[in-house]
Amino acid sequence: MSSPAVADSVDEKCNYVLQALAMGAEFPPQHVFRNEITEKDYPIIPLSEVQADHDGNVWVCLDGGVYDVTAFLEAHPGGSSRIEMASGQDLSKFWAVYKLHNRPHIRLLLEEFRIGTLSTEDALRIERETTFGNYYESDPERPKQKEIRVASMHPWNSEPHPEALYENFFTPNDIFFVRNHNAVPELSEEDWELEIEGNEALGIENKTFKLSDLKKRFQKRTVVSALQCAGNRQEELITDGRPLYVAPHWRNGAIGNAKWGGVLVRDLLKECGMDIDEIALRRKDTNGMRIVILSQRTLMRLVYHTLELFQSRKLLTRMATHFLRMR
Repeated sequence: MSSPAVADSVDEKCNYVLQALAMGAEFPPQHVFRNEITEKDYPIIPLSEVQADHDGNVWVCLDGGVYDVTAFLEAHPGGSSRIEMASGQDLSKFWAVYKLHNRPHIRLLLEEFRIGTLSTEDALRIERETTFGNYYESDPERPKQKEIRVASMHPWNSEPHPEALYENFFTPNDIFFVRNHNAVPELSEEDWELEIEGNEALGIENKTFKLSDLKKRFQKRTVVSALQCAGNRQEELITDGRPLYVAPHWRNGAIGNAKWGGVLVRDLLKECGMDIDEIALRRKDTNGMRIVILSQRTLMRLVYHTLELFQSRKLLTRMATHFLRMR
């Protein structure tokens, strides 16, 4: 019996196996999709059943395995909707974009939700028929990509190397850490709007502002402030037997110092009717909210603690001096 030519790409691999089956070749269940991380036997589930309506339950496939991931929807770091859009389809096309899923402990976690196996033909068919476009293709170019650490490509998350953080008082814009959950939106200045939702208890009225409104009707203010992602240094939490499931895997560069410019939130809220001045003077109730004011000593301790992480005594002195002058 003749054999079709073997190739490496997914589509060529699928064509190869389908042609071989048509020529009478016999493959063991799952063939190249055989599960290598569990020896448990699972029932063969027809593709028609996988793609049927399961009353809100979400079934997905990967490498010939069938998984009911309904119980994981609310625990998914990317939100339940990201899994629901893959219902009845093969995860490989989605994970080809979201490559951060291709890690051994993620695959092991997925196995906890396995309920069955596809036949070889159905496994090949669903892999061929599943399509998923990469909507990150319109993301902007990153000219400093080789000079920073890229934690994930899709979505784009990056951080500067530690030594770059103490070379300048202000972290350069082109290496400042970036935290994205989606693609960078394509918006025009004319389309952009800011909507303030009303709150009767605080005297806030519903209002919508265009970007031109913010530029023309409000005074531009500048504020010097450090910004840090709450997950900075989380890769240090990884230990044997305790992998990190959330992303991105920050090391210690998801922090930066900058001069921020724009409209103050208090000016916007005042425009919407909130009595900001009386609240700031604590002469008006804030409906249960508290105003927290840090002392100069507390702020200085925060600055020292942050800089000690980078072991830079020179910059420590420079920042402390600059901070005291600002006070």
